[in-house]
Parts: sequence; C-alpha cells; structure tokens
Amino acid sequence: MFSNPLTNREFNVVTGFAYGDQFSEVQALGNEVESYANLIVLNSPALTFNRTAVDQYTYYIFNSGLSFIVRITDSNMYNASSGYPIGNTIFFWIGNASQKYGNKLLGIYRFDEPGGNQLDR
Repeated sequence: MFSNPLTNREFNVVTGFAYGDQFSEVQALGNEVESYANLIVLNSPALTFNRTAVDQYTYYIFNSGLSFIVRITDSNMYNASSGYPIGNTIFFWIGNASQKYGNKLLGIYRFDEPGGNQLDR
C-alpha cells in the first residue's frame, strides 16, 4: 500500500495551430476544441512574425480560458517590419505576456525540428 497516494492530477490535452495566420482559423480551432482541450500551441511562424496577430490570438485564447504556448523561431525575424519596434523585441513581448497572461502562458516553444531545414534539402 502506498503511504502517499496520488491526488487528482491536472493534465493538458493539447491541440496545435501550425499553419496559417488568419484569426478566423485560430478562433475556429478554439471553438472546436474548448470542450475537451485546455492547451493550444501556436506553432505558426507566419502568425508569430506579426505582432498585432500574436497579441490578438493570445488575448483570444486567454479569454477563452485555455492555456497556450507560443512558438518563437529565429529572433532576427522579429523586427520593426513585423510590428516589433526597435528595442521592443520578441523577448520584450515574452516578458510582458508572462505578466499579462500569468499561468495561462505555459511557455515558449523555441525550436522546431532542429536540423529540419537541412534534412528537407
């Protein structure tokens, strides 16, 4: 017999948004999975390269009561042309988002398939 039995544990049921950059697509995914999932991974670089879009999508997911992880790729890709003002980099966004969203922002997904580009070629 165990002296410290496990209590109810929380676990995540994950869905991912990997392609596209339209708010309607993220909204449709959120509406579809909100009854059984509690975590969305925003895995689309096209989405995260657009500061306005990433703000809109993370705000929507947060207000839906879901947790989320955001994929961040090469930090050089997040620049003024994508809405990240000079000196206000993606790292600045991460710091603000962790304060704004608290425990709903579960982390940053930094690398996707290391070596994938080389293998694709």
